[in-house]
Amino acid sequence: MQLFADVAVFTHRVRTLTSTKAGQAESAERETIVFHRALGTQWVGVHEHLSVDPVHTQSRWYAGDQTLTGCR
Repeated sequence: MQLFADVAVFTHRVRTLTSTKAGQAESAERETIVFHRALGTQWVGVHEHLSVDPVHTQSRWYAGDQTLTGCR
């Protein structure tokens, strides 16, 4: 968390596991959320960005008993 007067920037990494009829997919992403202190008291999210994590670019697909690994 970075704090700049009435603006705060929160960044973190996200690992997501999704399921479809084809199997499961695992992805690694980075998220940034910008907050603004509204009227000097309450923090409000004003911007959000999610992108592929360049440090962890490998994605994994799980289809039945097989694990397939590839790069994005």
